[in-house]
Amino acid sequence: MGKNRPPFTTYSLYFCFPLPFLLPNRVLKPSCYKKIPSIVTVKIQFCPFAVFLVCIAFPHESSAQLLDNDRNQNSASIWGKRFDPWADPASNDYAPASPGDSDLGEQLVLMPAQEYLPFSLELTETVHWTSNAGLSDLDVRTELEDIYSATDLRFSYFPQIGDNSYFEFSTGYAIYRYMDYSSLNFDRFETSVGLVHNFRDLNNLIGWTRFNYYRLLDSSGHDDLFTDYSLELGLYYPIPLSSRHKAFGSYSSKFSLDADPGSLRRHQHWISGGYTYTPSDRFKISAYGGLHVYDYVESGRTDLLYDLGLALTTHLTDRIDAVISANYSWNDSNTTGFDYEVADIGAKLGLTMKF
Repeated sequence: MGKNRPPFTTYSLYFCFPLPFLLPNRVLKPSCYKKIPSIVTVKIQFCPFAVFLVCIAFPHESSAQLLDNDRNQNSASIWGKRFDPWADPASNDYAPASPGDSDLGEQLVLMPAQEYLPFSLELTETVHWTSNAGLSDLDVRTELEDIYSATDLRFSYFPQIGDNSYFEFSTGYAIYRYMDYSSLNFDRFETSVGLVHNFRDLNNLIGWTRFNYYRLLDSSGHDDLFTDYSLELGLYYPIPLSSRHKAFGSYSSKFSLDADPGSLRRHQHWISGGYTYTPSDRFKISAYGGLHVYDYVESGRTDLLYDLGLALTTHLTDRIDAVISANYSWNDSNTTGFDYEVADIGAKLGLTMKF
């Protein structure tokens, strides 16, 4: 059952509302998103080739700009990772074989068999309150409360190329806007190409490798703030506990091959784990924790970022999901001026179109 299903969550279109919602058929990881003021965002994914055509510019950076760009890179990592399908395939849409099948007469993860559609276009809108929009250092105590919005449009192509293997192509553009501190605004463009394999004999362990192209741009979308080329390796291990309960563990490393400016080039490693309770077919409650290690290549700086989060997801329609989440993160750096903590609460609304 579900042999032709992809090994992880298909992309969804999200719209943010100040209401608690939970994505039903996926394990959602709580998210910390960069803050941007806007109301409702729809996330739709385009043909990868159309989105891929983004202008390229490489301006020189001042010291102040480097600090701002470092903050933007950290913010994008903190706020975008939890619900980012590229970052962590956090759930299985297929129903994996489980020890309780013979006793229950059904598989632990209930998901109706459907025709597999490899293309996905998603549009999401996120609105969050954050306690520290600028990720200010703890010693400075100039934390800036703000409300941000993140609008994300993404396209993906995920065809099956073997019994348990898949090719992956994803490309997307996100707009981050702050309500009060507009100087923090930035855009993000990402493209990933890789392979994913589902080791069904190992309790549906999922492994993947990707090549990533990543850009941060100013709010005009014309000038580059940061660019990075990286190779990513990762594993995701689902742990079915019962028909309503599931745990998971995940590990991923992203090795930077080249970056501009080079002073911000870093390797990234993260370990996360979580638990999901599904009280009904339309609701899920997820809790998670994670450790992220950022190793800056040129400066010798190392940051340890810790995350805790809780999310409630609901499946509104076959194509629309909503999530409300609360997250807390704190960063411990070996370099003065980069220790900070931040909390955020908000909601996300997404629309997904598969074809």
